[in-house]
Amino acid sequence: MTIPVSYATQQIYQAVPQNIQDQDAASGYPLYYYLYGICQSIDRLDTLMIDNMGAGVCVTPTTLEGLEISESYLLNAITSSETTMTIFGTDTTWNQVPTASNFVVQIENENILVPGGSYNWSAVSVTLSGLTRGYQNTVAVSHAASTGANGTIDLEDYSGAPGWSQILDIRRCPQYALPWLSQFIGSNVTQNNTLTYQQIQNKMATRSGFQRATTASIIAEMVNVVNVTTASPTPMLASQVIVLENTELLAADGGALGAAITTTGATSITITNTDSSWGSLGSNTSFVITVDAEKISIPKGNYNWMASPVTITGVTRGYGGTTAATHLINAPVTLSGGGVVYGYNAYAMTILIPASFYNLFTYASLLTSAVAAGYAGTYTGVIAYITAKLGGYYIDLSGGVFPVSTSQFINFIYRYRPAGIQTFIGGY
Repeated sequence: MTIPVSYATQQIYQAVPQNIQDQDAASGYPLYYYLYGICQSIDRLDTLMIDNMGAGVCVTPTTLEGLEISESYLLNAITSSETTMTIFGTDTTWNQVPTASNFVVQIENENILVPGGSYNWSAVSVTLSGLTRGYQNTVAVSHAASTGANGTIDLEDYSGAPGWSQILDIRRCPQYALPWLSQFIGSNVTQNNTLTYQQIQNKMATRSGFQRATTASIIAEMVNVVNVTTASPTPMLASQVIVLENTELLAADGGALGAAITTTGATSITITNTDSSWGSLGSNTSFVITVDAEKISIPKGNYNWMASPVTITGVTRGYGGTTAATHLINAPVTLSGGGVVYGYNAYAMTILIPASFYNLFTYASLLTSAVAAGYAGTYTGVIAYITAKLGGYYIDLSGGVFPVSTSQFINFIYRYRPAGIQTFIGGY
């Protein structure tokens, strides 16, 4: 029978006469488990006092933001293909995990799907079987046992390292001490945060002042902002962020109607206030503009945008399901779609993320909004509410994903962009 190792428990247990240890082992270790239960707080301190301690492997449930759940540990090493593992260190806080259905735990950067069922989280150790490895597009890898947390040492990597050195090493620092360590790099991790062990480490590792405004740090901060602020059950990965350096959206300065559009059937329009920011827009493919609430498709052509105003014929009115309407002279014109819509700019950059992360709504919040608007509190009612009030598409809930410098991530733009660089954020 495998039992978790505990420094304090071992010290006390070894003082017990051997015949009592033998009887305890024959009975399933009730004495050892009792001592282990009351010694865990002492172990927490001892971990910082014992030399040669290596990095811990932490097991945490995911998608439970706002709930404080204790970290647990991996009792034995597992390979990338194993579908059974044993964890220890769980407690009553794990009763908040919705085990009636399948749930997800995270070890390092791998998500693992655990079958729903009845689990005794108060047990000294818990075996999880039937696992789905590499869940949610993460990579299944081998994981070492929780060095340090389970009483083992790492002489190969940390020989001679004093115990207190752990709290100054992000790779070995216990989770409860990470907020203290974060103050030295201005990462601002609060003591009562809702992040997992790996999320805290990632947030700290990418916050160094020496990395500010680099592509890597911008991607890392974008991932952090999205995963903290959106309701998506699947966290966004750094590999999903596309950064177009020295690139701006063509027609970034917008334009205006040079003449009023007096009929809904007019297929000729005049655009004024165009300039060099429009570049070669339209020369390779058609593009879409928005005037008031109407989208208008502009055909492919060689346009001299510097010779403002520019008259365009053969436009398609009411594009993309919008309604053709009349418009006043000087109505604002903005670029809102098309194929080749980017151009070179040494002082601009464009960041693209998966469109799915632009949806900040959960079903629960949609239901609340639907009921408040007078719709039935059913699935059909929510669909009717979306269709009638929110444009019919989830993507419209945030106003679209076309790259703009005033997107829903505007706080990110002004906090993390390099000085003097105009930043556009959109979806793909």
